Amino acid sequence: MKPNLILDEWYRPDEEYVLKQIQASFLDEAVCGRQEGYRITKLDEGYKILAWQCNMADVQYNDILLPAIITIEINEKMCVSKVQLHSSFKGSQGITCSHRFLNERLKEVLTGMEFKLTNKSITDEHKLYCRHLYELILGACSFLEYCKKNGIEDSYKSESIMTYQSENTMNMVDRLSINGNEIIAKVKFENYIGNILFGVDGEIKKVNGLHITSYLLENNVWKQTKDRKILYAENREEVLMKFMKIISEFWVMYGKKLNVNRKFYFSVLYPTSLFGLFTQSIALVIFNKNYSYFQHCINGLQRVNHIPLCIGVIESMEEGKERFEGLDSDYLY
Repeated sequence: MKPNLILDEWYRPDEEYVLKQIQASFLDEAVCGRQEGYRITKLDEGYKILAWQCNMADVQYNDILLPAIITIEINEKMCVSKVQLHSSFKGSQGITCSHRFLNERLKEVLTGMEFKLTNKSITDEHKLYCRHLYELILGACSFLEYCKKNGIEDSYKSESIMTYQSENTMNMVDRLSINGNEIIAKVKFENYIGNILFGVDGEIKKVNGLHITSYLLENNVWKQTKDRKILYAENREEVLMKFMKIISEFWVMYGKKLNVNRKFYFSVLYPTSLFGLFTQSIALVIFNKNYSYFQHCINGLQRVNHIPLCIGVIESMEEGKERFEGLDSDYLY
């Protein structure tokens, strides 16, 4: 099954229009997924970028939609003149994902900064205090550089990745369109039942023989791209390292198909992004679409050695103030 692309068109760069399309999307037969896109328009001096993402999950047989929409304006010096997080943002962990705090953090970090991948404020995954915002800003910057390199002033990217599950097989199908030019990929995971162990903190801590196979859809036929890999790992760090190694080979090939040979950060198949979605999908399947465990596995992704890497997973205001500069309890009301 091919996922639906909700904005596969030259849509107007308007936040409310994009939000309306996101809110009308649905999972259909998938258990988990993500819609994501960018819309770049050339201004008289600089660019305007609309970046959006919606994480989706079937929890207790209801579709949960978690949108994030960012508007960025770039001046003629390629510096950020304006950045804004749309008020619809709710994060994935409830009240601690404070829109007001994260919006102020975006402005503080990015305003006046050069919008290039050489800027560490853009490539540092912890600088913005939120994984969703980091992925969107990194992806927007990467896509803008791709467009400039190819002489494209007016452009869009629309992507949808969905997880479909049957018996002991889970398929993550990714559909990506750049200005109407489409590529469809699939990563198949087999033999996961009883072979993936979650820890008490919600992280995947052991894998015992997970089968991973990658495909590209060509002429409506799935063509296998690499030999099947079998993943064994004995701890959290090894799980992540080996998963990244396997997926990175496919991710590089996927980028080359789109004529992106380096810095292909504007796809959900970016290995760290895919690992997050894989973890959530596995948790939903294994724990029977339980919302509490869905949130718990996100906690496991974003707390490493009991340290919160994202504001949404703090366990107390004291911890939040210690780890995230400028946080105050007033932001949670």
